[in-house]
Amino acid sequence: ALFNKYLSERYASNTELSRTWSSGGKCGLSASENILNKNVTLLPATDLMRCNDGRIRDTVKFLAWVDTSFSESIKAVLRTAGYKGLFTFTNDWNGYGALYTNHKTGDYIDMHGYFDHPKQTDGKAPLESITQRSLFQLFEDLDKKFPRDYYTALRSIFVSLLDDRPMILSEWNHVAWSKYSYEGPLLLQAYAAFQGIPVVDGHTYFTHPDPAPKMEYVGNSFAIGANPLWMALYPSLSLAYVKGYIQEPEQALCWSEASSEDEYWLKTAAVGLDKINLNSMVPVTAGFRYKLRKQMYGSSSCKPGDLKPDNMTRRNSTQTGEIGWQTLKGKGVAFTVNTNKYQAVAGTMKGESIQLKDLSVTVGDHGAVTAVALDDLALQSSRRILITSVSEFDNTGSRRTSQDGRDIINVAGHGPTRLRSVQGSVTLRTRNSGRPFVYAVWPGSKFESVAEVQVKRVGDYTEVTFPLDIRK
Repeated sequence: ALFNKYLSERYASNTELSRTWSSGGKCGLSASENILNKNVTLLPATDLMRCNDGRIRDTVKFLAWVDTSFSESIKAVLRTAGYKGLFTFTNDWNGYGALYTNHKTGDYIDMHGYFDHPKQTDGKAPLESITQRSLFQLFEDLDKKFPRDYYTALRSIFVSLLDDRPMILSEWNHVAWSKYSYEGPLLLQAYAAFQGIPVVDGHTYFTHPDPAPKMEYVGNSFAIGANPLWMALYPSLSLAYVKGYIQEPEQALCWSEASSEDEYWLKTAAVGLDKINLNSMVPVTAGFRYKLRKQMYGSSSCKPGDLKPDNMTRRNSTQTGEIGWQTLKGKGVAFTVNTNKYQAVAGTMKGESIQLKDLSVTVGDHGAVTAVALDDLALQSSRRILITSVSEFDNTGSRRTSQDGRDIINVAGHGPTRLRSVQGSVTLRTRNSGRPFVYAVWPGSKFESVAEVQVKRVGDYTEVTFPLDIRK
C-alpha cells in the first residue's frame, strides 16, 4: 500500500506510469497492475533487475524514501524536544541506500570497521576465537590481496570521505586478543591525519549491568582500555595528531559515484543495496596512497589533484611520501611514518633494521616503535623526545589453544595485564652535542636511568643507541 501511495503522489495517472516503466522492451507495468487499484507490486531484487530502468529507479528511490522519511521524523521529534546537537540516521552506514539517507538527512557520516573480528560463544567456553593475522601483511601485495576483513577495516572508511559532510569514526580497532593489536591505533592515527579527518576518539566501554566490572575491563575483546599497548601508544599518537605532524595534502583525488541521482540509483540496484563502491575508476586501495573526497553524484566540488587512475597502484607510499610500507628480506612488512617531528615503524621485522629520517629501529620479532618530539622541534634538533615500544600482551592466567587456523581464547585470565618486552634497539640521530640522558618511564611516573647507552659522533650528527628491552 505504501509503495502505491508513493507512486500515486509522483504520477498523475496510470497511463503516465505505464509510459515511464514500459519503454525499452523490458518488463514494466503489467496489464493487471494499476496505481488506482493500489495493486502495483514491489518486486524483489531478482525480478526487478529484469525490468525497465524506470521501474528499477522508482523502486530503489521508494526504498530510500522510506528510510529518509523515517529519519526526518526522528530528527523532527528531537529538534522539537530541544536537542541541538549533531544528527545522523545510523552509526555505521551499510550500503548505498543508508549512505544516501545519512547524507540527505544527517549532519555527518558515521563509520565502523574492525579487523580480525572475534567469533563469540555467548559466554560459554571457549569464550572467543580470532584468526590471529597481521593487517600489515596486506601491504605485501596491496593491490591483489584484499580479504573481506581488510576491506571492512579501511576501505569502507576511504569511500565514505564525502566532500560536503564530516566523518566520525565511532568504532574501529583490532580486538585486544590480537598480538598485532598495536597496528590498529598506528594505522588509524596515520590515515586519519593524512585523510583530514578532524577528530579521532579512542574510548572503551563496559557491558552494563556487570557483576564484576574489573573482569569486564580485562576480559572483553572490545574493552580496549584494558589493552596496555593502546594506552602506551596514545600519548605519542595523540600529540603527533593534534599538532599536525602528519601532513594532510592540499589536493585530493576527487570523484563522484554517478553523474546524476537517477544514475546513482540504477548503479545501486545493479550491484546491490549493501555494496559500498560503485565507481570502478577508483581502485579499492586508492585511499592508502591518496587523499580522497567523494561526491554522491554530479560533479565533485573539491579541489582536484593531478592524479590519474592508471598510476594509483604504482607506489608504496602516500602522495606526501610520509606514510609508507616496504617488504622485508624475511617476507615481513614494515609500516612507516616518516615526518620531521614524529616517526614510527611497525611490523614483523625479525631483526631487520629499518632506517627513517632520524631513527633506526631493529626489532627481533614483531612490534612497533614511535618517536615524537615533546618540544615541537624537529627530532634531530629536539632535546625532549618520547620513544615508545610495544609488541604484545596477555592477561595473568589466560590460556589459548590453536585449532583450524584460529586462536581460541579458552580462559580470559585476569588483571594485571602483562606486556611482552620488545627485543631490539633504537638509534637516534641528533644535531645536539653532549651526553644525552635516557630514562625508562614506568607506571606511576617513575623514571629510571638507562645505563646501556652508546654515543658516537658521525659527521655533523651524534648517534645515540640504546636497547628496547629495558626491564625493571
